[in-house]
Amino acid sequence: MHSQIIAALCATLAAMSWAGFGSSVFWSAAILTAAVAVIGVPHGSLDPVVGKRLFRRFARLWWMPFLTGYVGLGILVGVGWYVAPELTCLTFFLLAAWHFGLEEDYDAPTKAFLTKHVFAMARGSMIIVAISTFRPAETQMILSQVIPNGTAQQAETILSVVRAAGLALVPLAISDLIAWFNSTESKRFGVILRLFGFAAVTATTNPFISFGVYFCGWHSLRGLKELRALGGDSERAFLRRLAPITVTTALIGLIAFATWYRSEALTPSMIRTVFLGLSAIAIPHLVLHACYRFAGPCSVDIQSSGGVALCK
Repeated sequence: MHSQIIAALCATLAAMSWAGFGSSVFWSAAILTAAVAVIGVPHGSLDPVVGKRLFRRFARLWWMPFLTGYVGLGILVGVGWYVAPELTCLTFFLLAAWHFGLEEDYDAPTKAFLTKHVFAMARGSMIIVAISTFRPAETQMILSQVIPNGTAQQAETILSVVRAAGLALVPLAISDLIAWFNSTESKRFGVILRLFGFAAVTATTNPFISFGVYFCGWHSLRGLKELRALGGDSERAFLRRLAPITVTTALIGLIAFATWYRSEALTPSMIRTVFLGLSAIAIPHLVLHACYRFAGPCSVDIQSSGGVALCK
């Protein structure tokens, strides 16, 4: 049902944009900011549970290596946007694509470790490649505003690498989808509708809208639903568990926004806050889950993990 809802939303947004009723850049950025704060950030707000499991050998001091690595990596990502923006951005895209692909609800049946993760990266990269291909001018503008003191040349370099990578990743993603179709008949209709919907909304709307629909409306909502289902929490209890890190992250984001807003316009400050902030919390999130995934056999211990799917 989620796939059908997302497909309908994509079709509606695409039709509105085609008819000339698309949102302005400011309102598109504002809507994305709100969606990331309310849905995207909470998606990773239970990472301390995973950290506690990963560093359980440290007993009650588990939080020391967890916080050191998690916060330290986030700071490193923030610094990276200033000293090596192209490398930082492309690393963010690479890890995000890999994570998106692993979390998708379809994948080709393969037991080979390398093949599985290459196909995951191909699947997850499609939203990034599509936005860069269908909306290059807007994407370049966004990147030049995200990068502190960014230039059009830096943004074009990033776009060129993404489009070049897409030449290899798109055929892999298509072959992965075909292999999945040949292996099962379940969920085919929903997946087809959703993929066409994403293609339509990406081609016709501002990148803020298409990325927001994918990241918040599809990826993050699915993650939140899984976390709540595994824990068996009531809605109120689940929100209480998400609140501490979500609120803390939002406060840090407000401070960063206020700092940039002193010297820049409202919309660029908002755009930078969202994407730099997202990368600074997303990369530690991805690395944490990768470390847990590769640390040992995959398992889900609902009672001891607080209901978090520790490995997929």
